[in-house]
Amino acid sequence: MKNTHQKKRYVALAIVAVIAVILVGIGWYALGRADSSVEATTQTVKPVVTDTVTYVGETGKTALTQLLEVNSTVVTKTANFGTYVDSINGLKSGEDSKYWSFYVDGKMASVGGGVYVSKGGEEILWKYQ
Repeated sequence: MKNTHQKKRYVALAIVAVIAVILVGIGWYALGRADSSVEATTQTVKPVVTDTVTYVGETGKTALTQLLEVNSTVVTKTANFGTYVDSINGLKSGEDSKYWSFYVDGKMASVGGGVYVSKGGEEILWKYQ
């Protein structure tokens, strides 16, 4: 009787082992199928182009000097009247009849950015308009 009971125990363990192997195989198969159905995609992220640049004025610095310090995409040109901002963030003056102008504490400046010297603490805003 002991042999019969022991044989049943081995058969039960063998069945459990076979079921475990089958389940592991199904799991591996499912994982392999999931990996093979995943497509590699690439996405081009476009940089955000803003039409304004704002900063706080620093005592004794011109608006243009500070603009060049806070934004590396600034392109300037020099004309008879002085240096002016040609483009910021890829937005070029003259396109779509828009130009870069700057404001001090909400009021359009009456002089160029290379002439205006900050008193310190004022809000400087460059707008493409």
